[in-house]
Amino acid sequence: MNLRSRVAGGHTDILSLLWMLAVIGASVVAFYLLWLVIAGAESVPVTIVCVLLAIFLVVFAYRLLNPDRLRSQYTEETLSLASDMLEDMRGGLTPESAEAICRHLLPETHASTIAVTDESRVLACVGDMAEDFPSGSAIHTPATHYVIEHGIIQSFTQAVEVRAENGRARLIPAGIVAPLKVSDHTVGALKFYFRSPHAVNRTQYALVSGFADLISTQLAIHELELQEELTARAEVRALQAQINPHFLYNTLDSIAWMCEQGRNAEAVEMVNALARLFRISISR
Repeated sequence: MNLRSRVAGGHTDILSLLWMLAVIGASVVAFYLLWLVIAGAESVPVTIVCVLLAIFLVVFAYRLLNPDRLRSQYTEETLSLASDMLEDMRGGLTPESAEAICRHLLPETHASTIAVTDESRVLACVGDMAEDFPSGSAIHTPATHYVIEHGIIQSFTQAVEVRAENGRARLIPAGIVAPLKVSDHTVGALKFYFRSPHAVNRTQYALVSGFADLISTQLAIHELELQEELTARAEVRALQAQINPHFLYNTLDSIAWMCEQGRNAEAVEMVNALARLFRISISR
């Protein structure tokens, strides 16, 4: 996880701690007020101070749990993570970019293992099952095959037993698998595996779906960039095809003129240079 993610996560932990302390403080003050009432104490200044302190702690706890504040923190962390993932995907879907994505996502979810595949093989697997499904191994789970074939996100909460790459039987308690698409064609899958079926909920489902859409968008952008590069190369080749005949005509005309002038050594040198040029062009 990068520095921004660590800072955002640390900030959230501090707010949670402050909220817990405020709740504990408000509870202590409330119990003290209750004791004063039961004991029949008539210390008015102490009672007023305790009431004001309790009100302050309650307001403070509410401010920490303000929905707008929590939404802002969540949005900041999500955007930071998305930015890191987009940076990883600039070179397309490769084992290296897939592993970087898995490592960024794993600490931010309840998953025990995260994997990315192409249409037939695992590109990267990070977490508890990394040794069971290493990069380059075949896709093992029926859910992943279904997702790649039909392009539909799938989840399962019934344990699935599969044969790991090392030959041993491996039990997957639960998981969510989402397709990675480019132009409505499924090119891979993003997989979250969990230690318990109870971990598969709407939040995790939305996370997998959202991150799969983000990766798919970046893959589509990369595909467009490749198409633009290929188009540019084709245009250059077309221009070269137009230029080469004129260049060849002018060169042969110059060689003929040198021969007529008796400058045979220069003509031979030019012919050799022309031969080298064509040999290089053919080799490309």
